[in-house]
Amino acid sequence: MRTVLFAAVLLLTAVSVSANPVWNDEVVLEFEDGGNCSWPYVGQPIKVRVVLTEPVFAQEGISAFSFRVERTFSAMLTSETNLMGPPDFFLGSAEIDGMTCPASPDCATPDSHGRIPVAELEYVFTGTPGTLTVLGHSTEGMAFVDCGLSQQWWNTYGERNVAGFGMEPPGGCHSASSVEDLSWGAIKALYH
Repeated sequence: MRTVLFAAVLLLTAVSVSANPVWNDEVVLEFEDGGNCSWPYVGQPIKVRVVLTEPVFAQEGISAFSFRVERTFSAMLTSETNLMGPPDFFLGSAEIDGMTCPASPDCATPDSHGRIPVAELEYVFTGTPGTLTVLGHSTEGMAFVDCGLSQQWWNTYGERNVAGFGMEPPGGCHSASSVEDLSWGAIKALYH
C-alpha cells in the first residue's frame, strides 16, 4: 500500500530530469544537541537527524522527501525513522539506495524556526572515526514533493551536510544556530 501511494505521488509530480532546478532549500545533518559533530565512545548509540532548512519551495510544507547517506565511520545502523509521519512509514534504506519519507496524514510544515525534520538515523558507534554525508537518492536525486504536489530540489550548499563521528568533518564543527526575535531597532543598536 505504501509503495502504491508513494508511486502515485511521484507519478503526479513527474518533472523532466533535464529541468534546471533552483537551489534554495538546504538539507543538513545534526545530532540531538543541534551540532554536526559527536565524540562518541565505543558502543554508544547516536541519533542523527536529516533536516530541511531555509525552506523556499517548501515554505508551505512537503509531502515526500528522498535522500541517502554515505558513511565512513564504523557503526551499526540500528534504526531509521520517518519524522514526517508514522515512524515506520518510509521506503528503502538511507545507506543502501536511499530512503523516501512520505508525510502522513497531511503535509509536513516548517516549525517555528523554519525547519522540517525529515528522518532520524540511529547508529551504535564501533570505534573508527569518520563522517556521514547526506546525498541525493540513488534514483530520485535531490528531490522532494511540496504540498502542491510539485517536485522541487534540495541543496547541500552549506557545510552542515557532513557530520563528524569522532572527528571534525572537512567543513568543521558547527553548533546549533539559535534564532532570536529582535526588532529592527535592537539589531541596529548592536552596531552603534
